[in-house]
Amino acid sequence: MDIERQMEGAAQLSLFRERVEFIGGDSVSEKVIRRIADRVKGARAVVILDSDHHKQHVLNELRLYSRFVSPGSYLIVHDTSHNGHPLKTSYGAGPMEAVEEFLAENRSIVSDRSREKFIMTFSPKGFLKRIG
Repeated sequence: MDIERQMEGAAQLSLFRERVEFIGGDSVSEKVIRRIADRVKGARAVVILDSDHHKQHVLNELRLYSRFVSPGSYLIVHDTSHNGHPLKTSYGAGPMEAVEEFLAENRSIVSDRSREKFIMTFSPKGFLKRIG
């Protein structure tokens, strides 16, 4: 999903045509959330967040999309490395701060640091696993 149509090239690849549904729109709009809810309806789901990287937007996405993540599955937040974690030191509150606030208010999802097994990641603490 993206607010701007940037998917045309990927949409031409057979793998994407077979396995990916492209949705244009604002990730936190009611219309998009309803469409995602209708599409998921009890199916096993993984959610990957990589849109607006400001804290409040990411926190809104976490709160809205966490319900779609299946037990044992993941909600992955990209670019938690922003704002000095360790990159873009002057970015301001972003994905990492949103993840930390979200985890403090949500006991059914935990950060799974074992997913950071390749030493370098742009998503430190961003692999969130539903445990309940």
